Amino acid sequence: MTLNPNSASHAAPEPGQNAALEEAGLPGREWQLASVVADHRLRRNAGEMVTPYRKSFVTMVGMLLQELPTYPVLEVFYAIGHQAGEGVVQALSDYDAKNELENAFQQCLGFSDASGFTQFTQPALDINLDENRFDARVGMLSSIESDAYLAIPHPQKLRVCTMESGYLSGVATALAGQAVEFTETRCRGEGAEQCEFVGKLVRDGHHADEKETANGAPRVPTPLMPLVGKSSVMQTLRSRISVVAGTAAPVVIQGETGTGKELIARSLHMMSNRDKQPLITMNCAAMPENLVDAELFGVQKGAYTGADRTRMGKFQLAHEATLFLDEVALLSLETQGKLLRVLEDGCFDMVGGRTQQVDVRLIVASNTELAEAVKRGTFREDLYYRLCTIVLRSPPLRDRKADIKTLAEHFLNDAASRHGKTFSGFSAAAIKYLEGLYYPGNVRELRQLVEAAAIFAEQDGVINRELLTTGGHVPQSQSNQQQISAAEMASTLLASGVSMQELERACIEQALTESGGNLSQAARLLGISRRQVEYRVKGS
Repeated sequence: MTLNPNSASHAAPEPGQNAALEEAGLPGREWQLASVVADHRLRRNAGEMVTPYRKSFVTMVGMLLQELPTYPVLEVFYAIGHQAGEGVVQALSDYDAKNELENAFQQCLGFSDASGFTQFTQPALDINLDENRFDARVGMLSSIESDAYLAIPHPQKLRVCTMESGYLSGVATALAGQAVEFTETRCRGEGAEQCEFVGKLVRDGHHADEKETANGAPRVPTPLMPLVGKSSVMQTLRSRISVVAGTAAPVVIQGETGTGKELIARSLHMMSNRDKQPLITMNCAAMPENLVDAELFGVQKGAYTGADRTRMGKFQLAHEATLFLDEVALLSLETQGKLLRVLEDGCFDMVGGRTQQVDVRLIVASNTELAEAVKRGTFREDLYYRLCTIVLRSPPLRDRKADIKTLAEHFLNDAASRHGKTFSGFSAAAIKYLEGLYYPGNVRELRQLVEAAAIFAEQDGVINRELLTTGGHVPQSQSNQQQISAAEMASTLLASGVSMQELERACIEQALTESGGNLSQAARLLGISRRQVEYRVKGS
């Protein structure tokens, strides 16, 4: 297994070059590095391998990190590294994936070292593709990005070696023939003595490794990236998540209802160094306004009538972990001010209690544009700018039609497991039907549609189009008819002189009647939040 001399215009290695590499700090590695060694003179300098071009690259990277927004630059570095890693593997010849993968992986590390971009340490590898296992831990003493970043005056502590995590991911993915993701777990850019990367096999949006439970229960798969789909928008989203997961910066997730914003938040948490602690979540839309502060910041015993014990809030529970606030735009302006204080200095006051200090990574989500909420005066501008360090977009299903088949099969497998049934998959007509729908409810709507079909389907049966429509889904043509009839209804109501207030009150009363007085069910029927129903009921 060697680097293919025909894959690049490099001279063949000269005698004694392997010895020179060992002298340069690579003992025990018999790299075939004709392409690099022929072009560059290697020398030792402060424990690093350096090429004549390294200093120029460090300067260039430093300028980019200092002059441009950090995270977009890091995303570009990740993409460059990933492509470079795939290219190095293509230069390998006589490669046996089953028997030589570990050796080939180490050879690719040496290629990067000899180029002067990195100085990796000996990796710890446990790879067996037959058992769906790829566990790798790689240390790195230096890199261009970390050197450049540390040279910037007063840098924020960040994990910046995304070109290397991209390179390792590209190499491992190309060698294994399936997705492998490397995440930087320590970085010199955040004060560590050396950088460290952990690589895992990713399969169907999950880590393929298994972890034993603390009580000795059977080993179960541990999810890493619960985002299913291989469309370009999902690949871009995964790349962005990989870049920002290791930072402490707040993240805003914007997207329509049902697009999987909480799954993105869980992915960010699981790929961070806070993953040993649970992700704490709160849906702001489901919380009555008078209880929001108590839920977020905790209550001191005796703070008010009925407060018979001290109760911790979400921020205390999320100390040294991650807090996810869904529908953050629905928080009152007063609570938003308290949230801003936590973001600024990590402090807040318990209801009726003393000041608390916490270390929390905050992720928020909204199905409305926060910038528009600022313009309307319902969201604080200072909080908006403090939160929007990083904004991730959760794409609607109509923008990722290529994922519909994969998602449908994923949901069908999940339904089969929960209902104790087996299926023979979807018919071609069923998939075509699914791919032709508009999905105003996005991925959640698709999941419910497949769930209903699975319930009606026979054991070992095929999910056909008829079963999908039996589940109660309204085809697009009928949906369009509903839109037309709604327009006609509006015209009729305007002609009748019925006021908007009367119409709203009638709709709410009807929804409450049909739901038996259940506010949450009435909210679902009306397509608004429970808090909005509660507010309108009180105001009527």
